Amino acid sequence: MVRTYFSFLPDLRFALRGCTPAPPYAVAGWTITGTLRGGDTQFPLPLTAGAKVEINGSSVLEFTPDALLARETIYWDTEDFIRQANPQAAEDQNTP
Repeated sequence: MVRTYFSFLPDLRFALRGCTPAPPYAVAGWTITGTLRGGDTQFPLPLTAGAKVEINGSSVLEFTPDALLARETIYWDTEDFIRQANPQAAEDQNTP
């Protein structure tokens, strides 16, 4: 999955905003920023080369009794990313 992100966000930056442990779980808030690379990427929608994106999200982590990561569930606003990644398409959708 990380390799896919780097294919269209080569300067990807990941910032952890906070983490709350509640064994066997933990919840982490994070922000990803970067500049989109256009052209042939593995992303299924057209991307605007040079567009800056900021994606806020959260991960719910579940750990095994021996503290190994068993599962991660990621929550983020896909529509917000698409609006940032292709502003013209978003603008076209809002035009009557």
